Amino acid sequence: MLTDTVKLTCGSWEAEILPDAGANTVRLTFEGRNVLRPLESRAQMEENPFLQGSPILLPANRTDGAAFVFDGRRYTLPLNEPKLGNNLHGTIWSLPFTVLSRTENAVSLALENGGDAYPFPFRLTVSVLLDGAGYHRAFEVENTGKTDMPLTFALHTTFPEPSFVCVPLAEAHRRDERLLPTHYGPLNETEKKVAAGFDSRGTALVGYFRSGGHTARVGDFLYTVSENFDHWVVYNGGGSAGYICVEPQAGRVNGLNDGGFIRLSPGKTERFETAIARSAL
Repeated sequence: MLTDTVKLTCGSWEAEILPDAGANTVRLTFEGRNVLRPLESRAQMEENPFLQGSPILLPANRTDGAAFVFDGRRYTLPLNEPKLGNNLHGTIWSLPFTVLSRTENAVSLALENGGDAYPFPFRLTVSVLLDGAGYHRAFEVENTGKTDMPLTFALHTTFPEPSFVCVPLAEAHRRDERLLPTHYGPLNETEKKVAAGFDSRGTALVGYFRSGGHTARVGDFLYTVSENFDHWVVYNGGGSAGYICVEPQAGRVNGLNDGGFIRLSPGKTERFETAIARSAL
């Protein structure tokens, strides 16, 4: 049982945020029922840190060769997926955040990156709020450096797999053997079911997709994200693992290498928002 979380409550909603592990919401419940897949122990996080709660990915997903060129200069990232030769998910998800303020139903946290966790200085502020409508998060990435910075951003959001899931997918970003995207193509029959809505249990789902909308339905809950999330990633561990990852993403997988990123000027801030609410359906 975790003892160092920030606990929030409002009506039927409860949340726990872990400041020293990327400000991840490691538990979210509605009427006592898990909405996100909870983190039960530190050991569980060490086994796979991305399959509990909703960790922050910056840069998002995979970067080919753990390196990229931006404005004529080459930058490197940790080679933390050595078998495939990629950087995977960056390191922000693992870093300690400072609690700026907190109340019974809200908390604000921040991370100052001087260039170690990602080779561009930035300040990342995370705000979490519970209210009568549900669970809300806002993320503000401010470029605190003197040059432009490339930004891709995602949330590896993991739900207990329900009997119904619907994610608005437009087209698939097909991948090579190193799980790097190659080209966009039409949805296959299984992916069309995801976009229309179906019972995904027992069906393996994995893929990168251009967004066809900004609200997904996962069981009894709606997951709504801001319009600057232009892609979704869907993954359910083969269909029998008991979870499903519905991941909003801004920028493409390997976007740092192919231009699929947000260019953030010095002093400018990019704001991302998400909300989870009880579905009326």
